[in-house]
Amino acid sequence: MSVRNPLLCRKAFTLIELIVVVSLISVMMFFAVPRMHGTFFSDDSRKFSSWLLANVRNLKTVAVEKQTAFALYVDLDRNQIWKAPASLEEEDFPDLEDSNRRSLPKGHSLTDVMFSEGVRETDGVARIYFYPRGYSDRAIIHIRENDGSVISYRIESFLPRVEIVEGHEEF
Repeated sequence: MSVRNPLLCRKAFTLIELIVVVSLISVMMFFAVPRMHGTFFSDDSRKFSSWLLANVRNLKTVAVEKQTAFALYVDLDRNQIWKAPASLEEEDFPDLEDSNRRSLPKGHSLTDVMFSEGVRETDGVARIYFYPRGYSDRAIIHIRENDGSVISYRIESFLPRVEIVEGHEEF
């Protein structure tokens, strides 16, 4: 009759092994959950910000490739933004396809567009130009959110990205 050693035929995990596995899963979730939150649970204001950042970069590239000036049109009265050739006249605005226009999320409103020369547009349609040589107008678009806070989108002349600043930014 042989006696079996209980240490050699264990069929369960030790407490140390379980603690290590739970710790590793916790560390992975710590880094994964914020990314999932930003991807799966994004709200309308985040979608709008992404659209604006992508289109500013795109306008700078397209203006150079096509050697044509383009503009980002900011309609302060209707809370809409769209991109089109800089030669677009005001009477052609209603003829634009709706796919080119982007409305602000509900409860958000465009307050003004400020240019580096000190000019501030508070109504009508402001135009931010993107030139064939790869630069653009320096401008800040101010948007008031539903909670009353302001977000500033700073477009720099020679940088392809847009800087997003919480609060009312000025030059």
